[in-house]
Order: sequence, then structure tokens, then C-alpha cells
Amino acid sequence: MRRRLITAEPGLEEDLAMTIEIIYLTAQIQRWLNQRVARHLAAQAEKLAR
Repeated sequence: MRRRLITAEPGLEEDLAMTIEIIYLTAQIQRWLNQRVARHLAAQAEKLAR
């Protein structure tokens, strides 16, 4: 059984769910980008070490 958020304003529950989804997706993009930057920096460091 899914619990419903008690809200005073219609649509607020859907807005909250969408906001949480956007934050989650933003965090995923940030992790992906951080991994790309880390790989790039490691490759640059490898080149400089030679």
C-alpha cells in the first residue's frame, strides 16, 4: 500500500516527486561527469609521467 502525502495544495505531491527525480538524475549526471574528469586527469598524469 502506497502512503499518500497529505498536502494543502493540489499538485504539490506530484511536484515533490518530480523535484526528487530531478535531484536524483542530476546526482547521476554529476557522478558520471566526475568519473569522466577523473579518467581524463589520470590520462594526463600518465602522459606527464613519461
